[in-house]
Amino acid sequence: MLALATPYSGSPMETPIRLLIVAAGLPCPEVQWVVQDVAARTAIWLDLAWPELMIGIEYEGGVHTEPGRVLRDIGRHTRLVDRGWAIYRYTKLDVYGERDRIVAELTRARRTRLRSAGFRAP
Repeated sequence: MLALATPYSGSPMETPIRLLIVAAGLPCPEVQWVVQDVAARTAIWLDLAWPELMIGIEYEGGVHTEPGRVLRDIGRHTRLVDRGWAIYRYTKLDVYGERDRIVAELTRARRTRLRSAGFRAP
């Protein structure tokens, strides 16, 4: 477990998602991955990412339900998808109650992206 520790998590709930991913046998995602938009001179930090596959994983805590934040998150999500990222957003309900679904979704996402890149997916 110590090998998986990182001081870079943006919120406490990012760690349980990351540990769930690794415990399921998936590769450990990058933490706080920066997606830069040079043209717009902006950067978006993804909580977790497999950048080589352009898969982002976000934990959406209570702060993400505030009206201003919802509007920013919608725009942020659209910009990422427009750039080719597959974004998976999870809440505490998912982390505490739908762990198997999270693993299944992320496993399918990796398999799909690997296949589309021409790699033989397990």
